[in-house]
Amino acid sequence: MSQITLQPTLPSQLLTQNGAGASLARLKIGDQLHATVVSQQNGKAELRLPEGTVSARTQVPLQTGQQLRLTVAQLQPQVTLSLSRPPLPTADAMSQKLLPSQQPLQQALQNLSQLLQGSTGGKVGQEAIQRLLLQLPTLVQLFDPKVIKQQVINSATSMENRLLNGRSAPPGGDLKMLLLQAKVQLLQQPDHAKAVRQIESMIARIALNQLKSMQSQPQNSSQPQGDSPSKEPLQRSWSVEIPFMVDDHPNQVSLRFRHHQEPDHPEKERWHIELNLEPPELGTIEAHAIHHQQQLDIHFLSEKAETATLINEQIEQLSAALSMAGISPGTLFSRQRSVNDLPQRPDTPLYSSGFSIKV
Repeated sequence: MSQITLQPTLPSQLLTQNGAGASLARLKIGDQLHATVVSQQNGKAELRLPEGTVSARTQVPLQTGQQLRLTVAQLQPQVTLSLSRPPLPTADAMSQKLLPSQQPLQQALQNLSQLLQGSTGGKVGQEAIQRLLLQLPTLVQLFDPKVIKQQVINSATSMENRLLNGRSAPPGGDLKMLLLQAKVQLLQQPDHAKAVRQIESMIARIALNQLKSMQSQPQNSSQPQGDSPSKEPLQRSWSVEIPFMVDDHPNQVSLRFRHHQEPDHPEKERWHIELNLEPPELGTIEAHAIHHQQQLDIHFLSEKAETATLINEQIEQLSAALSMAGISPGTLFSRQRSVNDLPQRPDTPLYSSGFSIKV
């Protein structure tokens, strides 16, 4: 078994780090714990438990944000926790070896746009880049919910599935297909190596999102005959980036979808949608929409205080619009983002067995 030793290396009853000591002192061998990796470097890790944050030593390769299920294996001379099975390599780790360097789609598209303006190469290459940019939606078009839905479908996360499910022709408008077509055209012309690299970086970025989605699919672990089925929560996540044009300049909106389902408690089903965008002059805005128990909670975290105030002034109108659409509004609020707000990750659970994930 892979082991994690808590620090400092003192008897459990003397551990006092970050207020977690009182709870750790009551641990018994065999107790089960859930932890989140806050940071990991050179064999030292910070773990967030429901009771608090502790330091640990381990040779297990961990990733920041990774969820761990631990068993108390030893209490003396120091608290030692065991992983029932070593963690599988994450999509982020695999992508470092399998994929070329990635960057946000917005940045790659901006680079392509600059190459188009300063290009002295062949006409075919310029037309390929221009055709790609023209097929992106505009900001005004994204105000239409039907367009948003179609852009999520065309975000390339499920392109291969759509091809396998009986489609004889490539899915029209699919972003990954558009990028592959542009790459083929650019490869036919000399002096377009820089543009090809930008295209490849976007394809790699999409492939990474596809890997993350595949990794998050619930799988039936093999169990001996007679064992009861696993009662672990079913969790899935999808990462989608939708590029669009604003006054002939590329931009993008990032979406993360998360679904959490308790096998024996259908009422605990949750959908969590995280939206990240940077409107001109308003700074970065995070919007978290959580649908549970027939209600929709929406939380806005803004980089700028004035942006948070602007959104707050529209909260009542948002609540009324949700009600008119047949959606029961829950908790709606807007505030400025603080240094204490932990960055959200697709693999972060929506809640942790009744404990707050922010101790």
